[in-house]
Amino acid sequence: MALEPTATGLHRLLAESLLGQGMTEEALSELAIYRASQPQDPLAAVMDAELKLQAGDAATALTAFRAALVHAPRDLRVLRGTEQALNAIGDRALARSVWRESLQRDPAFDPGWISLLGVTDDPEDVDEVLQSWRTAMPDSASAILAQAQKDDREGRVAEAEAGYDAVLASVPQQPLALYGKAMFDLARDPAVAIARLSALVASASKIHAKPALAARGMAF
Repeated sequence: MALEPTATGLHRLLAESLLGQGMTEEALSELAIYRASQPQDPLAAVMDAELKLQAGDAATALTAFRAALVHAPRDLRVLRGTEQALNAIGDRALARSVWRESLQRDPAFDPGWISLLGVTDDPEDVDEVLQSWRTAMPDSASAILAQAQKDDREGRVAEAEAGYDAVLASVPQQPLALYGKAMFDLARDPAVAIARLSALVASASKIHAKPALAARGMAF
C-alpha cells in the first residue's frame, strides 16, 4: 500500500511526458486515471486544460484555465495557456473580459496588464488601460515603457523621451527603452546613439538586436 501514491503519481508524470510529445489521446487517458484518484490536484487540472487546447477544444480549455487563474493568477504556465486559448477562440472582447477579471483580483501584476493592452483596440480604451496600470503600479517600468512607446508613435516626442529616460533610470538595459532613447540620440549626438545601440546589440536578444544593428549603421 505504501507504493500506491507513487504508482498513482506515475500516471501524471506519464501524461506530462505524452503531452510534451503531442500525443494528446494517450496523455488524456493517463491523466484521467490520475485525476480519478487525485481530483483536487491543481496541476492536473492545468494539464487537462492544455490537452483540451491541444485537441482543439479551446472553449473547454479556457474555462479550466480561468478557474486556475483564480487560484494561481501569477502562474506563467496558466497565463500562457489562457492566452493560447483566447487566441484560438479569437474573441478579443472575451479576452478583454478575462484579463480585466484577473486584474481585479491581482492588479499589481505587469503581465496581466500587458495581456489586456494587447487585446485593447479603441484608442480611448488604450488610454484608460494605461492610466489604470500606472495607478495600480506607479513604479512599474513596463507601464512607463508602454506609455512612452504610445507617446512616441503619436508624436509626443518630449513625453516619449522622458518616459524612456525614466525606464532606463530603473532598468538600464531594457532593450526597447534603449532603442527608443537611441532614436532620439541619433538626431543630436550620433556618437552617443552608436554607443547605446552597440550596448543593445551586445546584450539583447536577436529580435531586438536586428533593428539596433540597422539603426547603428544609419548613425555611421
